[in-house]
Amino acid sequence: MRLPAKRELLVFLSFLAMSGFSPMNRVFAAAQPGAPGDFGLGAMFGAPTGLSAKYWYSSTAALDGGLAWAFWR
Repeated sequence: MRLPAKRELLVFLSFLAMSGFSPMNRVFAAAQPGAPGDFGLGAMFGAPTGLSAKYWYSSTAALDGGLAWAFWR
């Protein structure tokens, strides 16, 4: 099934915003990395929708991943 053009544009812009191509990137650029043992859960919106998680195992390295699904074929 082909998505309507407006929806494709919305999905593309959402991807850009969440991948760091955003003016808000400057706001968060000074954020400190997580401390060892920090754990976070998040949500992914768009296509596909899903859940994400991140675990900091040192002050400079983390393991992150996500599970996603789509509701159409």
